Amino acid sequence: MQISAVDAIISNGGKVPDHDFKMLTEVLMQHLTELDRIHADGEAKVQRRIEVSQSEFLVDELLRHIKHKYPLDLEPKDKSSNHKNLE
Repeated sequence: MQISAVDAIISNGGKVPDHDFKMLTEVLMQHLTELDRIHADGEAKVQRRIEVSQSEFLVDELLRHIKHKYPLDLEPKDKSSNHKNLE
């Protein structure tokens, strides 16, 4: 599944399987790793910087959607259930 397809599904209120988020994030991270290996000057360096920025933005968007789907709640729901009677 491509990022544009995920975006279209989410924009229309649909749900995207977690596996697709993980797969796309992994592909983007591999792309970033490949871009890090490129040593360029001039126009190529500018293009590399653009590609890195776009990839980082897309990874951030995917992570934002995951965090929205699974918000972290660090506060216990019932504080009394966390305390055991030690008598």
